[in-house]
Amino acid sequence: MLRQLMNTHPEVMLTMEFRNFTHLGAPLPRYAERVLWHKWTRDVVSLTHGAPRWRSRPDGAAFVLLYALGMLLSSRGGRVTLQSIRSTLHTILPWARVVGDKYPGYIYNLDRLAAHPELKPIVIFRDCRDVVASVLDMARTEWKATPFAQSLNTTRKVADRWVEAIAFQERNTERILAVPYEGLVTQPAPVLTRLGSYLGLDPAGFQAQVLRSDSIGRHRTSLTDEDLRIIDEVAGETMRRLGDH
Repeated sequence: MLRQLMNTHPEVMLTMEFRNFTHLGAPLPRYAERVLWHKWTRDVVSLTHGAPRWRSRPDGAAFVLLYALGMLLSSRGGRVTLQSIRSTLHTILPWARVVGDKYPGYIYNLDRLAAHPELKPIVIFRDCRDVVASVLDMARTEWKATPFAQSLNTTRKVADRWVEAIAFQERNTERILAVPYEGLVTQPAPVLTRLGSYLGLDPAGFQAQVLRSDSIGRHRTSLTDEDLRIIDEVAGETMRRLGDH
C-alpha cells in the first residue's frame, strides 16, 4: 500500500520487490545473478505494475534490461555501488526526483542500509496482531507453495519475525522515517506532510484516496484466543512500547 501511495506522486517511482539495494558492494556478476536474473525469471510482471508510465509486462522486462545495461556502464571497478544504482535509476526515470524499491526484506538489512546518508529508508509498521492475521492467511493460500511459507506458517513464527523487524526499526530510529500504518490510513494528512518533508517533496502530490483502513483490526475475526495469547507472550512488551496494546 505504501508503494501504491508513493507512486501517486508525479515525482516518485518505486519498483516492486526488485531487491536492487540488497547487494551493495557485490561484484557485478554476482549482483546480476542475485538481483537481475532472480527478478527476470520469477516475477518480472510485478516490478513496475501499477507504477506511472510502466504498467505492463513488456514494461517490466524493458525496465530490467535497461537497468542491467545502466549498471554495466556505471559500475566502476566491477562492483555495485549506491552511486551506480542512483545513476542508473535516474537515467531510466529522468522525470522522477525520488526513486526506490519496495521490499519487506530490507528491514533485516536496515543497519547497513541506514548507514548510507544518501538513502532515505521508510518503514511502515502495523499492529502485530493484524500482521499475524494477514501473514497466516497468505501462508495458507497464495504463498502455500513457496519455500518461505514454512517459516511463516504459525502464529509464533510470525510474531517472532515482527519483533525482530521492530528491533531493527527502533535501532535506527534517527536515520529512517517510521510510519504507523494505522495513523497513515486514518489520519493521512499529518503523515503525508512528514513524508513530503523527509523526501523533499510537495505532500500535495500524494493522493490519499488510495489509502484504505479496512485491514485495521482484522485479527478480531481471524485469530483465536490461543493465537492472541501467543502474540502477547512473544510481542506484548514491544506492542505496549509502541502503544498498540
